[in-house]
Amino acid sequence: MFLLAKEKIRPIISISIDCPEEGWQHQLKDYSDPFLFLMKDSQLFSYIRLKDFLLTNQIEKDTTLTDLVENSVPLENVCKLNETISLPLLFQIIGEPIALVKDKQEEIIGYIRREDVLVELFKQENRHSFDLLKIILTSIPMGIFVVDQERKIVNCNDSGIKMMKTIREDVINKSAKTLFNSEHIDTVFSSNETILNELEITDKTSVLVDYSPITNFNQKVEGVLIIVQDLPMVEKMAMEIEHIKNLNKDLNAILSTIYDEILVVNNKGELIRYSDSFISEFWRRDLKDFIGKNLIDLEDKGLFSPSVTRLVIEHKKKVSIVQETDNGKK
Repeated sequence: MFLLAKEKIRPIISISIDCPEEGWQHQLKDYSDPFLFLMKDSQLFSYIRLKDFLLTNQIEKDTTLTDLVENSVPLENVCKLNETISLPLLFQIIGEPIALVKDKQEEIIGYIRREDVLVELFKQENRHSFDLLKIILTSIPMGIFVVDQERKIVNCNDSGIKMMKTIREDVINKSAKTLFNSEHIDTVFSSNETILNELEITDKTSVLVDYSPITNFNQKVEGVLIIVQDLPMVEKMAMEIEHIKNLNKDLNAILSTIYDEILVVNNKGELIRYSDSFISEFWRRDLKDFIGKNLIDLEDKGLFSPSVTRLVIEHKKKVSIVQETDNGKK
């Protein structure tokens, strides 16, 4: 538990959606504060991260209060603090960009940014801060890897080590590109954009990965935060896909050894595969040209008659017929 620095508490700048001031659109452009709060019935109910809103919306006279509300974040889950912050509250603060600050009468008097809370935390007792950082890293169920400008991993938690099936000695101060997608890491450094939900499968691991920029006060990317989620189902799916690939190889091997012409057609009448032995005089073209084509349509075009594919689909049973092409080939 530690005390909140009062100079870090920022005043709340708000707009009432019930009776907004005239010319509020113009004022919105001039706000220097990073967050704007919305009020309804004299109560705060949501906030907007102005930078994100201004990047995606051109503020004009026709910008409506509905636009603000639709781009806002409800305050329901935002942490509300007094002068002291406990460990559970700290975890709650980490989940949102801001926390609201209350006075002794439980009235909201301002807000504090998540970054300011963490900075204040680590300014206080060093040993306590180190232990608390360790608790945070070990308590988070996802894997966390911190990458510096040289693309080296400078820190990680035990969950990440376990998910990537490696050991700390093989990770710390080693190139992040040996574990993660090098293109995604370079993209985050060059674009300052977050890459989410990348499925990465290797011989050892099957994980879902997020790549987020770590920026300084000038918004320059100084590192990358890599978040890893271990998905047991992903590994199971990968194994099933590999099994299907092997079955497909087996089927193609069988088809290639059969002397008869065999066509595999789906329920729409479309050709999906065929054996290597096919009657070229009958088709007068390479069968690969018909992959994905509807064989019933070929009957309609007069290439051959009748279509055994059509008859099987219509009668839903085995059919034996003699087909004849338009040039008399049977």
